[in-house]
Amino acid sequence: LFDIMIVYDAHLAHSAADPTYRESAPFSISGEYFNCNATYQYFIEYCQQQGLKVAFTTTHDINAAGQFSSIWTYTTTWERHIEVSGAKVIFDKFSNLLTRNHAAYKILTTILKPLPLLHNQAMRIMFDNKLETYLQFPNYTIPTVQLDSLAPASIEKAERALAAQCRIHPYRDDFGSDLVLKDQFGIGGNQIYKIKDDADFAAIPYHSATHYILQPLIQASGFAIDHY
Repeated sequence: LFDIMIVYDAHLAHSAADPTYRESAPFSISGEYFNCNATYQYFIEYCQQQGLKVAFTTTHDINAAGQFSSIWTYTTTWERHIEVSGAKVIFDKFSNLLTRNHAAYKILTTILKPLPLLHNQAMRIMFDNKLETYLQFPNYTIPTVQLDSLAPASIEKAERALAAQCRIHPYRDDFGSDLVLKDQFGIGGNQIYKIKDDADFAAIPYHSATHYILQPLIQASGFAIDHY
């Protein structure tokens, strides 16, 4: 029995029991979500440091009894386990992804009721939107402003607004002069750009579907720069 089971949408992560999938981690190296392997390695390692047993699975692995027919675990490498497992708490990474996961959600919230689901739909909406996260927790998250576009006037407006936020932030000494431009709804370290001066904006590829936000770069060690 695991303390926490990370349950991911099976359209985005691969089941440990899938015989046609031969890669060594849940997210394919050829897919958009490949960098999430590192994200969940970190999460699992942190939980292990707190004395918690954690595993990763997909909606495809949820059986009729509300358990999991196969799982991934991580220590120094990812490992597959084709065996039935259960969990005390579900770390929910699937419930607000269209209606295709409704059956999985129903199984976990009825058969296993009252099994707690962490990071549920309401929380996902808030934390997946980085601007909304800042608006909800302005004293505890990085100052964040939205860019209407990458046009010079929009950039200047955003920089002024961000500077005003940084001046009143309780941890303003953590922020340097460099900035970070990223996708407001991005995941896995994709579409994140370090900005040293306004000329750097010109080198950023324009994506009409991307909602950009601007944040200050934290001056601290321990971050993976140019890793992804």
